[in-house]
Amino acid sequence: MADVTIRTLTRAARFSVRCGEADRTAAAEALGVPLIGTIGAIAVAGPRRSLCLGPDEWIVAAPLEDGPAMTAAFAASPAVGSLVEVTNRDVTFAITGPGGEELLAHGCPRDLSKLAPGRGVRTVFDGVSVVLWRFDDRFEMTVWRSYVPFVEALLSAAAREMQAA
Repeated sequence: MADVTIRTLTRAARFSVRCGEADRTAAAEALGVPLIGTIGAIAVAGPRRSLCLGPDEWIVAAPLEDGPAMTAAFAASPAVGSLVEVTNRDVTFAITGPGGEELLAHGCPRDLSKLAPGRGVRTVFDGVSVVLWRFDDRFEMTVWRSYVPFVEALLSAAAREMQAA
């Protein structure tokens, strides 16, 4: 069966960003990463990235040490909107290897073959709300911290099933 690796990523600064079209450019400049207005689009600027989850909603991730400066820059910007730090709320798993899509299919009802690299979605994994990012070489699944033991057990069980097949 196809190889797959699951690992927990190091903690990152994470923000939920909400703003209207008129304020998107100023918010993006303050955060140091584009806020693309297309739902599902991922933008990357160095180690910072954003994912558009809705018409006025993004999740932004950056190195942990960048968090305070990003918060200050947003507060000082002319952007009207909200920036909510959710760093401690989330944990992210990286799923790599040729079996990643198959592994996630064990709990995700979406057809992940239609989720192109550079795209992301808010979806569910066995009933748990998650944010799924797809890159060329991996998936990343962000889940609320309280669900981590449950999701981690499901991912491990699916990986064992795939190895046994």
